[in-house]
Amino acid sequence: MKTRLTNKDGEVRGLTGQDVKQMRPMSEALPSNLQRTIGQRGKQPATKKVKVGSDALIKP
Repeated sequence: MKTRLTNKDGEVRGLTGQDVKQMRPMSEALPSNLQRTIGQRGKQPATKKVKVGSDALIKP
């Protein structure tokens, strides 16, 4: 018998070792079109580089 991950109030309980053992790979559990949707990452924002040096210090 499977134990529910949520209680009557919808609160999620922590995963146990047994829960992890029962997990299946995404390739076995989901159809391929859904796997592609979940597996795709959007465009990542470019990082902003800021130079910091002694000339950037403000002297009183």
